[in-house]
Amino acid sequence: MSISPREVALRNMDVALNELIGCVPQPREVIVNGDTAYRYVEQTTEQAIVLKLVRYVGGLRACQLLLDRGFVQELGALQRVLTDIEEDVTFLSHSIIFHNSTDFHRRFLATFWQEEFDVSNTRPKSIARDMVPRSKIRAYNANARKFGLDASTTIEVIHTVSSVYSGFVHAPACHIMDLYGGHPPSFHTNGMPGTSRQKEHDEDLWNQYYRGILLMAETATAFGHQTLQDQLIAFARQFSAAAGQDYSRP
Repeated sequence: MSISPREVALRNMDVALNELIGCVPQPREVIVNGDTAYRYVEQTTEQAIVLKLVRYVGGLRACQLLLDRGFVQELGALQRVLTDIEEDVTFLSHSIIFHNSTDFHRRFLATFWQEEFDVSNTRPKSIARDMVPRSKIRAYNANARKFGLDASTTIEVIHTVSSVYSGFVHAPACHIMDLYGGHPPSFHTNGMPGTSRQKEHDEDLWNQYYRGILLMAETATAFGHQTLQDQLIAFARQFSAAAGQDYSRP
């Protein structure tokens, strides 16, 4: 039985991810709030990137499951998560590639590595996170990698794409009404398989896979792993052909 291009992509990303995981000091058992747990003790930039990629690959698999069942709005919400992760990995990778770590990077990492709860008092409470604004991350990425466009145009394009996915997260009326239709018309709360909505999201998901492959290649660059970088870029071209897309165009 033939394997779909997307499954091939996931398997290749698994291999690349395991290679990248092996490039950083491994997690160790430590005591966290009185219990044992695994943590990256060194808390390096590279370890942060690896963790973000772990979530990205798992998220892609979840996206495919949602798409196959026709849960397209839930898929859109998850794609917003993956878009943010992609921006985060690029933000961190570029600080290594271009030797340009800023105060925003240090603030990002401090927030990323902090624990969720403070249990020093009787009642555990969530610790406030000093989040770096998404606009600052996008501005840094746009100035580092312009895609042939000026920085302001790049930021505008990225913001527009993110805003579309945000609609699936925050659920305004216009997005929810996309679930209404059929003969007789009704709200489809059990997925929309076989509909034009599923087809639209299926076409869009190819892009998410492709961006994930390039994200892995970008990380390999940051890690100084030239062989893996070359392999991933070559595979990106193969995947582009299998998708019937020319991703080389801006």
